[in-house]
Amino acid sequence: RGRYPAAFNGGSFIWNRDTRNWGYIYHWNGQIPYWGVQSANHTELFEPYAVYRRGMLNNACRGAQKLGYEGAFYTDISDRNGYQAFEPDICSNLTCGPQIAMHLFRQWEYTRDDVYLTETALPVMYEAARFYLSYLEFDETDGLWHIECATIYENYLAFRDSVTDRVYIESLFRAILAAEDYLGKASDLSERLRDVLEHLYPYTFIEHDGKTVFTCGILGSGEPMEFRKCGYPEGIGMIGELSALFPGAEYCRARHDYPDILKNTYEASLRNRPFNCGHTPYGVSAAHLGLPVTDLLMGVIEAVQIFPSGLSHFMDFRADME
Repeated sequence: RGRYPAAFNGGSFIWNRDTRNWGYIYHWNGQIPYWGVQSANHTELFEPYAVYRRGMLNNACRGAQKLGYEGAFYTDISDRNGYQAFEPDICSNLTCGPQIAMHLFRQWEYTRDDVYLTETALPVMYEAARFYLSYLEFDETDGLWHIECATIYENYLAFRDSVTDRVYIESLFRAILAAEDYLGKASDLSERLRDVLEHLYPYTFIEHDGKTVFTCGILGSGEPMEFRKCGYPEGIGMIGELSALFPGAEYCRARHDYPDILKNTYEASLRNRPFNCGHTPYGVSAAHLGLPVTDLLMGVIEAVQIFPSGLSHFMDFRADME
């Protein structure tokens, strides 16, 4: 409940005196302690996160200008004053801002605090959407809006029509329109948001082990990315294919043909790289699919919890021992 969001590594105490690797505030890893606070009826624990992210909005807007776009661009790395890093592997990762915006929106969904919605959540949501509106490119040949070049979580591979951006464009734009409908007040972006949603590039699917799964996007060769072909840092970090399931895809789960594809993608990911990270989304993804999670969570703990301060190892430590 302090001034800053919780650190992703080390929990409430650390294992070696004052040693704490990665001393900045990281979006991808740092969001995870907050995934469950609202559903656990502890919305007050989200307040430091909301105050921090709303407070750095002006810096994020300057970040977008630095890249030549409108709106707000949040990077994965920032300091306590809200100033951001712009490193090669994060400047093409577009989804930090919209994911932060959706976290703020979910807080309102639980609290129904309209002052919070208008003063904290919506300003970030609007600027994150404005960034996408300036980044998307319209293709006259197919009549669709496309992402021409973006990366997935924590990697250097450039994709066209990336899956993470597809997920967050749809979720963010629909959330804004839902909030406007609730408030009874449209914005200058409303019609543009509807147009993009109606003409947005489709998800990319491939066949993997005889089943249809989500893939991360289209490579420069024009071919879809193979499923989990490369590992971090050259390839896909943080299991990008699962973004279509969690944490951004409230709306694609409603598609009648997607549940089986989402389950196929989850199962293929788990077979491919089980428990490769102490902050894996496997457990919460399984819960969203209605799958048993007890054995899965115990497996994660057995594989990666080697420090008393929590799930702080980045790979299955048993492989090191072998």
